[in-house]
Amino acid sequence: ALGKKVKGNTLKMFGVGLAIGLGMNLLCALIAMVNGDIALTFHSFRPVSFLLVFIAVLIQSAAEELICRVYMYQRLLRFGCKPIVAAVINASFFAVMHLMNPGVTPISVVSLFLSGMMLSAMVIYMDSPWAAMGAHAAWNFCQNIILGLPNSGNVVPYSVFKLDAATATDSFAYSVNFGLESTITASVTLLIVAGLIAWWGI
Repeated sequence: ALGKKVKGNTLKMFGVGLAIGLGMNLLCALIAMVNGDIALTFHSFRPVSFLLVFIAVLIQSAAEELICRVYMYQRLLRFGCKPIVAAVINASFFAVMHLMNPGVTPISVVSLFLSGMMLSAMVIYMDSPWAAMGAHAAWNFCQNIILGLPNSGNVVPYSVFKLDAATATDSFAYSVNFGLESTITASVTLLIVAGLIAWWGI
């Protein structure tokens, strides 16, 4: 599933995945800023740190994709599950993996499930685990390292921008403790993107 024998495992499709993940996260962040939920200020840009942390985030994100969208998904198909059933099972497991993260809420679990479904759609309709890895890494990297926001409840010491101000309570566009993905905005965005990927792939 990871080799180049899979039609969608190309650098181009990996780049498409990166663009989708980055675009979704920036859109959600923009909505949160326009709504007055967050304000960001430039902190610092250190090229070596930026590159090294990107590699680390890519490895971490790819590891989750290996577990859910490669190993688990492929095994479920071999057991006779239909692709959509395999997608629902691995997306559910993906959401459960994050239950112990700080600040987790019911909406964040729903959003993580939808994220798993969107990433599964990349595997099903784009035939590209590489695209799923790219999208996953780009979302995490943009939210945590570029924007300096919590990513699934976790905050890191280095980021290009820093959170200058944030709303005191959760809104439809931003979760104070969990980040952008614990919101209705993220859930709707993930649903739309998953639908577009399916429509594109049919």
